[in-house]
Amino acid sequence: MCVPRNVIALGVCFLSLHSLVFAQGLQLPGIGPVNRSMGGAAVAAPLEPIGALHWNPATISGLSSNELSVGVELLTPTGHLKSTVNADALGAGFPATTLTGSDSSDSGWLALPSIGLVYRPEGSAITFGFGTYGIAGYGVNYGASATNPISFPQTPTASTPFPGFGRIHADVQLMQITAVASMQINPRLSVAIGPTIMLAKLAANPFPFAAPDDENMDGFETYPDGDGTKFHWGGGFEAGVFYQAENCWNFGASLKSKNWFETFHYRSQDELGLPRSLAIDFEYPMILSLGAAYTGFEKLVFASDVRWTDYANTETLGEGPEFDPVNNRLHGLGWESVWSVAVGMQYLFSETLSIRTGYSYAESPITNETAGVNVAAPVVLRHSLNAGATYKIGSSLQLHLAYHHIFPSRVSGMLHSVAGPIPETNVNYAIGAHGISAGISTTF
Repeated sequence: MCVPRNVIALGVCFLSLHSLVFAQGLQLPGIGPVNRSMGGAAVAAPLEPIGALHWNPATISGLSSNELSVGVELLTPTGHLKSTVNADALGAGFPATTLTGSDSSDSGWLALPSIGLVYRPEGSAITFGFGTYGIAGYGVNYGASATNPISFPQTPTASTPFPGFGRIHADVQLMQITAVASMQINPRLSVAIGPTIMLAKLAANPFPFAAPDDENMDGFETYPDGDGTKFHWGGGFEAGVFYQAENCWNFGASLKSKNWFETFHYRSQDELGLPRSLAIDFEYPMILSLGAAYTGFEKLVFASDVRWTDYANTETLGEGPEFDPVNNRLHGLGWESVWSVAVGMQYLFSETLSIRTGYSYAESPITNETAGVNVAAPVVLRHSLNAGATYKIGSSLQLHLAYHHIFPSRVSGMLHSVAGPIPETNVNYAIGAHGISAGISTTF
């Protein structure tokens, strides 16, 4: 006889899409060293190709020359996980004493590349742009534990009296490719549109979106691994408008459509090591951005963006949160749509050196009611502080460098079962990050 589902489901959603990343959720607050140092503000402030292509393709018409920019970001997340199950939480004498423990993630440094190219034929009103960049990248690696209930082995032992998840590992990588054309309608107004192609890899171990199995007939169901996967393809489009007013103000708006993905497939195995196929549907949310920038002060550029990310209407992310009561499989995470803001400033210190600073804030798509379901999904990194500089070499070459600090944010809630939250239990999770971006660009 299998362990009752309300026990084996303890923390079933804890993994969720365990490493959907940073600030607004599935997107970094900025792309490339220049845009990152501006806090991600770029919808009305075209400073270089990468940020312009990503946040508002119409702004590439506002760049002063053709330009190729290449960058890479090195990011190291810092995660800490703690869970507690009070005595008698699961019934009289079960557990006999309060169980509590903690662990830190050891995922190391991640690399996120970015490339942006902008070209405008001489005498043409159309500017062409091509970009490819990592818009999200994250990993966690928590070890199995004999003291941290959420990381107890999936099969109970004498010292771990109820199932946990054992080792928790996840790896998420999201890349986007875009090709756009921006038309300058008149000296002040530009519009743009183009397709977006996405590559995504979502790996999680264990995999709570599949039903657990008890193929070895030991009476305990366990969740399979979701590591055996590949990059999957998705697609959508982006569009933007950019207006340069006479009073030194710039205004912009952009729409990044929902990106629809092919079904994600996983080559897994059951408890006996025999083949098992898993699948999950996934979408990348629509993002609407509005921005303003002011250039009226000598040597200064001020920029501010406001964004709406529509998680609530994306598959899996916006569904639920709920379990399938028949097979104990997680259906969705119940994320809400969120607002985020980004502000940045650039100062031309000299003819060869410009410095920047930026800040971004994002609401969390996780509510108090769904905190226990999403407690491991690091989408509540609300505050990011950034600084950077560009050094010009000669007439066409520029070197970029930036530093990013994402302040730790914490979520806390009860562990969940199929029937809902489990009283007298708690799991809390805090994550922050440090990052360094570097790049080089050339004008022609």
